[in-house]
Formats: sequence, structure tokens, C-alpha cells
Amino acid sequence: MYRDFTYMMHLIVDRMDFILDGVLQHHYGVPYKQFEFLAYIHEMGTAEPRQLAHNLGLNPPELEGYLEVLERDGWITVTAPGGKRTVVLTGKALEFLGKADERIEEMTSELMQLSRISEDEVRGMSTTLERLQDWLLEHANDPSTAE
Repeated sequence: MYRDFTYMMHLIVDRMDFILDGVLQHHYGVPYKQFEFLAYIHEMGTAEPRQLAHNLGLNPPELEGYLEVLERDGWITVTAPGGKRTVVLTGKALEFLGKADERIEEMTSELMQLSRISEDEVRGMSTTLERLQDWLLEHANDPSTAE
């Protein structure tokens, strides 16, 4: 049962990522991975690079590459108050996220309607997935949980 659940979740996420990537690239010229990165920083308010790498599943060189490109293109600023590096979104990023969130919300709402999934079902699934995500973030680097 759980293997099927895990496999189905993977397929859904993969397909949604593909669709969202196409929508974001078509309308804004921004790949989904970049949106995900910016959205995560927005959710956190500000973020430390180490925290970003851990929670987005990036190794340090990948993260540095993202930070360099996003800062160069005006999406983020990387500051070091008191020697502690912090990533902050720019006005350009905040404006983009607002527009992209609206489009994603519209698209997802339409998908749920076409799939005949009720708002109550969405809320229930969201609650379950948030609990799973919270647990995974807390235990992702604990080798004893892999047994």
C-alpha cells in the first residue's frame, strides 16, 4: 500500500513540476526550479545559505551557483550582517512571486475542479502532506530513520 502511495506521489509531483515549469517559462521566462527557490526564501522571510541547501536538497556548489545567478539577475541580495550570510528577496522577486502565485492558484483550482476534487479533500490532503513534510524536514539527515 505505501509503496503505491509513494510512487503515485512521485508521479504527481513530477507531472506538476513539468506543467508548472512550462507555464512559468511561457508566461515569465522563469523555470520552475527558480520559482521554487524564490518561493522558499519568501516563505522563510530570509534564509541562511546552509538552511536553503538542506531544505531544497542542494549541495553547496549547486547552491552557490544558484545564489550567484539569482543575485546577478536581480532576484536576491546576499548580505552578511555580523559575518552571517543571509539571502533576501528583491522587489523584482516579490512582484514576480505575486503574479506567479496567482497563475498557479488559478491553474491548480481548475485542475481540482476538472478532477472533481472538493475543497475539503484538498484541505485534508494538504494537512496530511504538511505533516509528512514537517517530519521529513526534521528527520531527513537522521540515518536511523532509513532503516
